[in-house]
Amino acid sequence: MKNVRPEILKTCICLDVYEFKSTLYNLFNKHINIDFSYDGLNVCYASDEDRDIMATVLEKLAEHFDVAQITSIHIDDCEEVGIWIVYIGKTP
Repeated sequence: MKNVRPEILKTCICLDVYEFKSTLYNLFNKHINIDFSYDGLNVCYASDEDRDIMATVLEKLAEHFDVAQITSIHIDDCEEVGIWIVYIGKTP
């Protein structure tokens, strides 16, 4: 790889929609709603749709994948939607 400084290199986990939903439903015992649209990703508790739970989602995914920190989640808005989970690995 050329011309890539360490601070601009990101590591990602890529899931399809079904893998992403399945993972989150398992982590939250199916008590959440997950919506994908051209505006992005929306995850909320099924009983409280106004509450933003993305910080909790990031924490639970970091624990699930055994990484130090999930820094962001992005989705593709093309024919086959992909979920890109950007993370910081644990230091050895």
